Amino acid sequence: MKKVLSWLGSCAKSTGKLLKGVVVQGSYMADTTAENTQLSIAANAALEEKRQEMRLAELQLGYLRHKESQDFQADQAKVSYERALEKAQLDNQYAMKLQEFVKSVDYAIHQEGIKFQKWRLQQEQGLQLELQNHRQAFEREMAAYQRQTAIKVAREQIEIQKIFQNWPLKILPTQLLESPPDDGYIPIKVFIAPPKFPKGFPSLEEDLVTALKDFLKNYNHQGRLVEFLDGAWENERFSGGASIKVLFGMLNSNPILVLEPEILTNYLNLNVAYWGLGQKRHFYEPIISKMPYRDILFDSAKERAKEWQKHIEKLLNSSAKNLEEIKKIYGQEIQRNFQLLQDEEELKKTDIDISQLGLKYTINEKDIHELYQVIITANCLISGLLIDTYYLNHYGLPPLLPKLLPDLLQDIPDNKIVVEVVQWVVEGYRSIYEVLQDERSHQIPELGLQLAKNLAFLPDNSLAKEQVNYSIQSWLGIHGISQLEAIEDTQLMKSVIDVADEDFLNMLSQCLASLGKENSLAEADALLSIWHNLKFQGDIKVDKKGPTLFWEIS
Repeated sequence: MKKVLSWLGSCAKSTGKLLKGVVVQGSYMADTTAENTQLSIAANAALEEKRQEMRLAELQLGYLRHKESQDFQADQAKVSYERALEKAQLDNQYAMKLQEFVKSVDYAIHQEGIKFQKWRLQQEQGLQLELQNHRQAFEREMAAYQRQTAIKVAREQIEIQKIFQNWPLKILPTQLLESPPDDGYIPIKVFIAPPKFPKGFPSLEEDLVTALKDFLKNYNHQGRLVEFLDGAWENERFSGGASIKVLFGMLNSNPILVLEPEILTNYLNLNVAYWGLGQKRHFYEPIISKMPYRDILFDSAKERAKEWQKHIEKLLNSSAKNLEEIKKIYGQEIQRNFQLLQDEEELKKTDIDISQLGLKYTINEKDIHELYQVIITANCLISGLLIDTYYLNHYGLPPLLPKLLPDLLQDIPDNKIVVEVVQWVVEGYRSIYEVLQDERSHQIPELGLQLAKNLAFLPDNSLAKEQVNYSIQSWLGIHGISQLEAIEDTQLMKSVIDVADEDFLNMLSQCLASLGKENSLAEADALLSIWHNLKFQGDIKVDKKGPTLFWEIS
């Protein structure tokens, strides 16, 4: 378990790259929209209206940022904005709305600097949220339109017969496409390709299915709909990139996650296929690749040998049996492993590279169970990350996996390994946040704090504290401040903190409380202190509960 989870932690960069790609592909920028959906939009008035609303919000946000830019950046922003305007092709109704917005920005920019900055931040936050809502509505409308088109194609195309010759599922495409989505969220469908294992290994599929069912229930209970279709895969003959391509060709309008674990002669692999709403291509990547699984088996065998030695000592002290009689009870296999372990410990004291000696411990069902627990944990982790990515990217819902980590990792005795796995998860979310920075920068500080609060279960709170600092830096960045030390500048903070920051600051306070006083952060404490003082002194006259303390007293 230890070696594999350490190795899993080292996969963070490749997983982060995958997650970034997933989020980027899910975003409907203007050029992508024009390229992929022109014919669909022309045939569907509802889609065209959604596109117009989305483009208007994009142009408004672009103009606002163009006006805020300086010197060379301003020239570049102006050129980018004018090009976007040419491509937008807004109807008269939306063009007039854009003109009215431009006038309001030009008027506001002549106000006092601080007032304009606060006005700009409010406008930017509102436009980001509006753009997010328009994009999500467009994606849902497009998914519904594509679903209907796909049904028609599935029924009418002559080549459908050829597709079915290579169709990997027991369920027909129309059965999946015609299942009506919930009025709220479109559920993501999860499949398991039958695990491939060498002869002599017991089947993993039943245990993996049971564990995933239990794990994914957490998402459905929290309103993140997941449709786990176990047993839907035809057989092992259908696997790999070709089968995934066939699936994507027919089901690209449905969000899909496919898990494909396999053990080859010497290595463990976990391939993952994923696509969300509105993606023009699918992702099929190895999350775990060529991991030497025998290390897990041998580590487990070594632990059993160590436990055997402890049992021998206890029996010698508590029974009348001699050593030879006790050894007969346990059999030769465990004795051989213990002798091999002693030899290995002796060799470690020399300059000999024991990895080249090919020491082979005898394994049993317990060791295989340990290996399978690692595979199950890895499948749950990557499923959680990608389902969180789907619901964050398309519906703005905060990640759920961090809350589930304590239960998921409770059987891992080594706290160091728990921290490494959590670090892998945190870096995965950081990758997602980086991609969302341009479109949803105002959400990232609170998302970071939610993640920090959920990491408080760790005995070592360093990861949670790092997330708190990351959130504060993101919040400062929204206000145009790049240095964390700027928090000490009371006058600067006085000009920055506003009623709109109340949710973030309240969440920051709750997060620090969950971490405890012994894990306090100077920057966070200073920021909260300034906030409370501004409310007490009347610089912030009203919060979401009404008049602040100073104004109530007066």
